[in-house]
Amino acid sequence: MNEQPSDRPVIVAGGGIGGLAAAMALVRRGFRVQVLEQAPEIGEIGAGQFGPNAFHAFDALGVGDKARSRAVFTDCMVMHDAIDETQVGKIPNGEAFRARFGNPYAVIHRVDVHMSVLEGALETGQVELRTHTRIERVEQDGASVTVHDQHGNAYGAAARRDLLRAG
Repeated sequence: MNEQPSDRPVIVAGGGIGGLAAAMALVRRGFRVQVLEQAPEIGEIGAGQFGPNAFHAFDALGVGDKARSRAVFTDCMVMHDAIDETQVGKIPNGEAFRARFGNPYAVIHRVDVHMSVLEGALETGQVELRTHTRIERVEQDGASVTVHDQHGNAYGAAARRDLLRAG
């Protein structure tokens, strides 16, 4: 059977939050995706604060409930002067905030964001994740892309100019 370029997956370089979010967005447009990550295992560090727009993005990717289940919701945001520690601002972000913006303000560890997106991507059944795969070389013609890794493996994908257009 001859594989047609359109039957090939889209390759995403990097299995971080951005790469996995891109993979999920592509799946939602009907594509199969192969994510190539150079690290030997998936992991993130650090914490983050996320406003309502982040949760709208999580919802668009289908992982809003996963992210919310791992987040800590605060009653207000408080800003203090770095020199004398006096309070310079306070923004309540309880129910009225959530009602106005349609989503919460929350604190969530980056690993929990990453895990939410990773779980969502893998649950689609349309995302394949390969760790310990560093891209060494990319070859492209009008219809296909071939990515070569440090182990000498080659991964074929469709060259999709239409993916670059908003849609």
